[in-house]
Amino acid sequence: MSNKARLTKLEAHKPKFVYPLFSDMYSTQTKESYMAWMLTNNPLATRQDILDLNIKSLECMYEH
Repeated sequence: MSNKARLTKLEAHKPKFVYPLFSDMYSTQTKESYMAWMLTNNPLATRQDILDLNIKSLECMYEH
């Protein structure tokens, strides 16, 4: 199997995340509420998958 095929296969197993929208920002202000929201809306993701995203602050996601 080629490297490209292996990478494609690995990416297929990586969970696709649903991120909070601007309208969800109020309900995801704390780290605990953010984690709960992410786990509820991303059933295939584990807590460690979400921590690996290393999101520091949701406010920065909507500055642009």
